[in-house]
Parts: sequence; structure tokens; C-alpha cells
Amino acid sequence: MNLWRYTAVPIGDPHHERCGQLSGETAADVRASLRRIGLQVIDLRPVRQWHTPTISAFAPLVERWQQHLRSRRRHERAELYDSLATMLESGLPLTEAVDTLLHSRGNTRSRIRTMLAMLHEELRSGAALSTYMRSRPDWFDSTEVAMVEAGQQSGELAVVLRTLCDRHQQADILNQRLIGALAYPCIVSIVAVGVVIFMSTRTLPQLLGLLIEHDIEVPRLTTVVMNTGQWLAVYWPLILLSAFCVPVILAFARPVLERRLQPFAHRLNRFPIGVPRLVKRIAVAGFCTRLADLLQAGIPLVDALRSVAPTVRQRPLRQLITCAADQIERGDSAAQSLSDDNWLDAEFQRLVELGEHSGELDVLLRRLSDRYTRQASRLIDRFTRILEPAVIIALTALVGVVVMAAILPLVRLQEML
Repeated sequence: MNLWRYTAVPIGDPHHERCGQLSGETAADVRASLRRIGLQVIDLRPVRQWHTPTISAFAPLVERWQQHLRSRRRHERAELYDSLATMLESGLPLTEAVDTLLHSRGNTRSRIRTMLAMLHEELRSGAALSTYMRSRPDWFDSTEVAMVEAGQQSGELAVVLRTLCDRHQQADILNQRLIGALAYPCIVSIVAVGVVIFMSTRTLPQLLGLLIEHDIEVPRLTTVVMNTGQWLAVYWPLILLSAFCVPVILAFARPVLERRLQPFAHRLNRFPIGVPRLVKRIAVAGFCTRLADLLQAGIPLVDALRSVAPTVRQRPLRQLITCAADQIERGDSAAQSLSDDNWLDAEFQRLVELGEHSGELDVLLRRLSDRYTRQASRLIDRFTRILEPAVIIALTALVGVVVMAAILPLVRLQEML
């Protein structure tokens, strides 16, 4: 089913144009549908849609790109869930609620209007909301699809949509704090590189020209700083290209590196490195939150684990969750299946065991998520307190080197005079 953008006028009244979007297999089908409702087509064009490649070699990149799109559209999805939940709680049918959002002036972005138009057409044709969400992995992840499907079956779709809205509004708080902590050194580094390039291309060449003109030996520090800045000024496109290509290469090489380093994992974990531990705490906290939401919606543990696994960015944790779902399906307990000292500590396993026996696994998982969130927050604060002085010291040292590179030629000239 394709989506078409049309401009039409009512038959017998060519002075009132109407614009909209309609789904159909071919242009002829769309024209026939519009004629049946009394519209004569003036212009009809297909809406450009980006189709995901299915080549297995590019599957990691496609998955990362879909995760990137979903993360960028998190706030838009939160507003969508909030609006749908509000209208459903007011007694409005889902199809009419989507139609209201489609014609709302607040949704001005073309990608949102296109998504809502396709959703409206799918709902009008009899499809379920979860069915359409499953076909759009660039908008919705598997946990959202599973929760919406459970809400449709239980008749509590509005409650599920409200839960998803609250989760998206509170999600990625730790990631945003970590990004904010890293933004300061990145900005300082860019400014420092700009100062080096400016001094190397504007000031230092003139000073070196004076030294060479008077047959004075050029300081080696000045030559090194000037050559470095000029090299950065010439090859900065190559540096940016490398910065883009390196993550792509690592995405392909990461599975091989993980298999090679697996025998040394227990040794690497002995080193008290704060940032990897921080990443693990953030990942496990998100995993616990999503799993608790699914269990609270009434989804079985095995299905919940398989729905959560594709949303986890860390490959080892994703593999652990997938293997745990298989083991639980074969009859093992959840505590035994989720046993991994690298990602899940003994306290996690013990609380999962207690929650499995008491039937309150979702409650304990939510408490674990809150605890890991607090631990990650403390690690971010500690990391920020260490990082800011280190950046200031590095910037001071760099500025000192550049200033010395500019002063040394002046000292040589003064000595000659």
C-alpha cells in the first residue's frame, strides 16, 4: 500500500481546491476512490518514503539507524501517546482520534503528518494500531508494540498509551546528563583547535618570516605548532570523514572483537573504570524499566524478554536477554537464566528470584531500575567533577604551548636587536 498526495476539486465546483493524502496501490485506484466521494483530481503524486534495505550485511547499520530515528522522535511519540490517551479516555474512537491529530495545526512537520495519514488509512481499512506500529520500526520499538497489543486485547489501550507517554517523558534522563557532561570538553576542544589553526595560519608565519629574513634560528616549538595547525587547516575534511567512518567500521568489527576479548572479560572487569560501569548501570536500568512495563501490562516473561532484547543497544546484554528467554522457555527459572556477573550483580539475581516466587517481579524490577538510576547519577556527578578540572588543565597547557610558540620568536628578535 502506497501513500499519495493529491490536489482535487469537487465535481461541478472547480474553484475550491482540496489537498490531502490517501493510500492506494496505484494512481488509478486513488483517482477512482476520490471520484467516488465526488472529487476530481488535479494533481496526484506519491509521497516519498524511505524503505529499509534488507541486506543482512547492513543489518547492524540499519538497526542503529532505526534506533537513532526513534531516539530523535521520542518527544514526538510522547506527545502522540498523550494525545491519543486523552481522547480515548474522553470516549473518542481511535480512528477519529487519529483523524483529529492529522488535521490538527500543531502537527506541522511533514514526517508526522505522513505517519498519521498512513496510520489513519490503516485503521480505516480495519488494521490494528499494533499492526501498523510493527511495520514502522523507525518510529516504534518492539516493547511499545507489545504493550499496545496487550492493551488492545485487555481493553485498556488508553492506560497503556498513558504509561508509554510517561515513560518517554522520563526516559534518557541519564543519557542527557552524560551528553551534557561530555559537551563541555567537546566545545573546549573545538575552540582550542580553532585557536591553534588561527595562530598557525595568521600570526606564526609572519613571525617566522621575520626570523628567516634576519637569518635568525627558528625555535623548534614554533615550527612544530605552526606545522600542526596548518596540517589541521588543510586536512580537516579528512579528519571529519574519519570520525564518521570509524564508528561504521567498529559496528562491523565489534562482534569479532567481542569474541576475541571474551576469554579476558573477567580480567578486564577487575579494573575500576568508571565510564564502562556507568554505561552498564544506564543500560540495566533501562532494561528493568521496559521489562517492568511489559510485565505490568500482562505480557508473559518470555515474550517480554524477547520484546525488550531488540531495544537494548549493548550487544552483550542483548544476547544475554535473548538467551535468558530461550532458557526460561525450556523450563529454567528467571534468576538462573539472568545470571551474568559482568552485567547483572548478585543482588539483581537474588531480587529477581524473590520476585519470581512472590509474583511481584514487575515491582522489584522497578525498584532495581530506580536503584541503578541513582547509582548512575552518582557516577555521572563523579565523572563530571573529575572531567571539568582535567579539561581546564589540558586547555591551559595547550594555550601555554601556543603562547610560548608565539613569544619565542619575539625573544629571538629582541636578542638580535
